[in-house]
Amino acid sequence: VFLIAIITFYASSAMYFKSRSKLEYESKYWEYYFFGGALLTTLLLALELKGGLISAAWAVEAIAILIAGFRYELSFVRKTGIGLLLLTIVKVFIIDLAGLDQFYRILSFMVLGAILMGASFLYSKYKDKL
Repeated sequence: VFLIAIITFYASSAMYFKSRSKLEYESKYWEYYFFGGALLTTLLLALELKGGLISAAWAVEAIAILIAGFRYELSFVRKTGIGLLLLTIVKVFIIDLAGLDQFYRILSFMVLGAILMGASFLYSKYKDKL
């Protein structure tokens, strides 16, 4: 059921984005549908996965959304990706790191640092297009 809804939201977003004959008030519809699809994807990952896999899946989703935002030069998509990445970081710091051994905490901080450095690199590389 979630998968059908996710596909519907993303397809509606693409259709409204590509539509040339839209009215003034319809120009932002694609953003609402895109955000709905991203939200449902995030919820589906949270329901289907367990533990640290949720954070990893959310990080992959956020990076994919960020890359799409940079590729198609869409500010709203980039902001959605950054918001999801921030949600992932908060979840990692508050929930995931509390129950980990020291080795895995260090490993988690290293992966988190690499993800943040990658996002920073993308923003600095494409700052003239933003």
